[in-house]
Amino acid sequence: MSFYTPRPSYESTMTETFSAGTTSFGVDSTSDSYGNDLDTLTLYFTLDKGQSTEEGIIATVDTATSKVTSVSYLNVATGEILGAGTQYAHRKGSGTIEITSFPYLTHAIRALKGDKQLDSTSPMEYDGVPAFTPGSNEVATVEYVDNIAISGSPDATDTTKGISEEATSGEIDAGTAAGGTGAELFVNPSALAASIYNSQLPSAGQKALLDGITSDAAEINTLDGYTGDVNDLNEMSTFFQATDISGAEAETLTDGSDAAGLHGHNKLNGVGEATDTKDYWNFQLPIGLDSIGTAGWVNYGAGATSQSYGIGYTRGNSGACGLITNGGFFTSGSNARLSFDTSKEVIVEFGLGSSRNTTSEGGFGLMEDTAPLSDYDDQTDDAVCFTVDGSGNLYAHTADRGTGHTETAITGVTLDSLNTYRIEFNPGVDAKFYVNGTLKATIATNLPSSAQVMDFGYGVGTGDSGAQYLSCTCLNFAIEK
Repeated sequence: MSFYTPRPSYESTMTETFSAGTTSFGVDSTSDSYGNDLDTLTLYFTLDKGQSTEEGIIATVDTATSKVTSVSYLNVATGEILGAGTQYAHRKGSGTIEITSFPYLTHAIRALKGDKQLDSTSPMEYDGVPAFTPGSNEVATVEYVDNIAISGSPDATDTTKGISEEATSGEIDAGTAAGGTGAELFVNPSALAASIYNSQLPSAGQKALLDGITSDAAEINTLDGYTGDVNDLNEMSTFFQATDISGAEAETLTDGSDAAGLHGHNKLNGVGEATDTKDYWNFQLPIGLDSIGTAGWVNYGAGATSQSYGIGYTRGNSGACGLITNGGFFTSGSNARLSFDTSKEVIVEFGLGSSRNTTSEGGFGLMEDTAPLSDYDDQTDDAVCFTVDGSGNLYAHTADRGTGHTETAITGVTLDSLNTYRIEFNPGVDAKFYVNGTLKATIATNLPSSAQVMDFGYGVGTGDSGAQYLSCTCLNFAIEK
């Protein structure tokens, strides 16, 4: 609560008769006994001193109207406000109004005793810098408390809380424990970002160790028990820096491993790296002669004409549409043939070329039946394949049987060249389409999900009046285990 400043003696009379609860009334004078104008001052007054209607009030003097305003009556024991207006009724000229010092003294005494809060807008202060007595109950200054809080606190350790200092990037690099103030250092992430620990460069000690390796086996053996010689280290360095592992680098692989495969970690011979969380069945499916067995394990589809086949390739002319595999190309071992509702990733890579750009629709890839081979945007058959429209435009194509289909145009591919095509089908996620090692399209809509058996097919429709030769290499599969 605020403290108001008292003024010298003032005594006047009331010029109005008013009832209890009045918040403003007239007075004869608004100046003190010395002639000082009390205008706008908020002061404590006593009304009708010595009479039965005596009371204490707090009010603000208004010289312009010769009134006191904003009147509230006081508790005679504490000097605090009890209510708005006067407590009693008063008559004009019957009594006096005078300044009283009682509330001022009461407030000061109660504040010193702790019964009243001090004014937060005007804190008490000394008129100079005091000399405090250590261990006494003297009231300290803010400056003294701030200084003693720092100078008297211990340095922080790994077992004691206390003062610490922020480390610079140079101190982080040097591994310094204490800073220039002698306090333990802490690391700010912004300084860590500019240190060697963010750049992942070797420390000074690590550099010295590496620079010191010449031809002394004892120095090499300091590398955590390594017992080789410097020639082994040099050969390993050459091996791991090589982009094409062959010759001397390949000779380091003495366990029969495939050097190129080890260096690339590919799921197949073409693009794409295997993940650490998946394992795959890898196999090739050669295209064989139809004369193998009476039924054959290769089905070329009805209507195919003038085809020729060999182990590792097949070739057909116009109207050569069909499934290369007959009722599936992979089982779980229990004769459960791989179907489009699988949760396992399926990858196939193959080479395919055309004698010229076709004027009839065609396709090649994973499908349940031959519809995509003569209708580039078909949705009657489950499919994840490449298709070609009647104008010779290449597409990545997916179809969810009887539900919908999606096509993404692929440009920059010469169809009458032998190209390497790759399909990565991740059921329920997406299908990726590569041509000659470059990702051309990713489709995440209308992915097939039915229980239809998954086959591989290629071909063109019968609308092309001229000879249309298609050549297809062996099929390279990787199927997630």
